[in-house]
Amino acid sequence: EMQRRGVREVLDDLYKHTNRYAENEANKALETLGLPHGADAAAVRKAFRKLSIKYHPDRQMKASPEKREESAVKFEEIRKAYE
Repeated sequence: EMQRRGVREVLDDLYKHTNRYAENEANKALETLGLPHGADAAAVRKAFRKLSIKYHPDRQMKASPEKREESAVKFEEIRKAYE
């Protein structure tokens, strides 16, 4: 028999799901930046700057077209992870 759930229970479940999603996304972002779980803001900023310089499209002008494309994709992943 299915019980009717109250608004509070539904909202609690939604909150838990949202928090799990946000935590999962944060962990993916840290992984993209090469950082361990729980890294602080200064470490995130430092990793972002280092990787964005390494993979920035303007720094890949002399590379092969394939390498430029790979770097552009990686740069976009890094940029999204930092947001």
